[in-house]
Amino acid sequence: LPTPLLPRAIALGLLEASPDNDLRVPRILPLTLPQDDVLYASATQALYACWWQTAAATEARVLEVHRLALLAQAADIAAELAAAMGHYWYDRSRFREAVALAEKTIQIAPDYRLYHSLARSQATLGAVQSALENYQKARETCPEDNQNEKAAILHNLAIIYAQQGQVEEAIALYQQSLALYEAIGNVQGKAATLANMAYLAGQQGDISRQLSLNLQAAQALAQARAYANLFTVLTNLGLSETNVAQSYLAQALWLGLRIQTPLPDLINLLRFFINQVPQGDEMEALLATTALFFCQARGEGHPQLNDLQTTSIDLLAAAAAAQGAQLESLEALSQWREQQQLNDAAVFLPRLIQRLEAMVGDQWLFDPDQVG
Repeated sequence: LPTPLLPRAIALGLLEASPDNDLRVPRILPLTLPQDDVLYASATQALYACWWQTAAATEARVLEVHRLALLAQAADIAAELAAAMGHYWYDRSRFREAVALAEKTIQIAPDYRLYHSLARSQATLGAVQSALENYQKARETCPEDNQNEKAAILHNLAIIYAQQGQVEEAIALYQQSLALYEAIGNVQGKAATLANMAYLAGQQGDISRQLSLNLQAAQALAQARAYANLFTVLTNLGLSETNVAQSYLAQALWLGLRIQTPLPDLINLLRFFINQVPQGDEMEALLATTALFFCQARGEGHPQLNDLQTTSIDLLAAAAAAQGAQLESLEALSQWREQQQLNDAAVFLPRLIQRLEAMVGDQWLFDPDQVG
């Protein structure tokens, strides 16, 4: 140190001066800290309460609490977080990450929630036998008082049996799942199970039962205001061979125009609808221009946008031709669209909605006034 700073260092205790003015660095006593496992446990509990049990959870925070829980051997917290992240990643098609996290965690926390989460992603990745084994473990170890989790396990296990052609086994599991969902009042779980049972009934050729189950599913979803799933069920009802199928199809489209329906699903429904109306009817052009409008309004960045736009343009050109328009180019089609006021959503969408509502009449399966 420069000489002028020595008195300051001595005053702060950084140096010690002997009676003969020799200087030395004093011995620094080591700080006694708790053992690592105690620190990990304390940090796990604190961050679990602060980040997970409040609205402050983010993916990064959850993974950090999970990491600490593994180090602290806090099995219950590690299992809870890994299972939650597994389902979260499953819904975002991050199946391999979900499997890796579950397999790492299950070594210290063989928990029914983890077996369930792991099995879902394994099944999607094609590891069906492993998925079946883990579903069975989840089913066997799930506490009786966690009926919601047990119902979901049975439901997802039934899906695998159905995919493997074991229809009777799948139906039996769906029925058990349905009973649990009804007992605890889980309307969306009940509706999803009914919809899957309806699909199996259709596969078996039992059209009457398929229709009945789909109607029950639609009513349950309407009650829960689960409109994205209701759109799917209404579409399925619209594909049925009944004298009111067009009413269901109209309800599906009416709803699909108001919610954030996946673009391919909406365009496919519009295309199918066009095939159901008389050739040359104004409805053809209304449906086709709506398809093109939603490609432009919602399609930015969509990987299938070019194909969906091409389909929509082809539908519009066919509708124009059916009305006698002779169009030789895209520019001519655009001009015809403008002449018919089919390029102004403020004009053509109300016309389409009016036609759809007329098709439905008094046969609504949900309350349209409740849809935002």
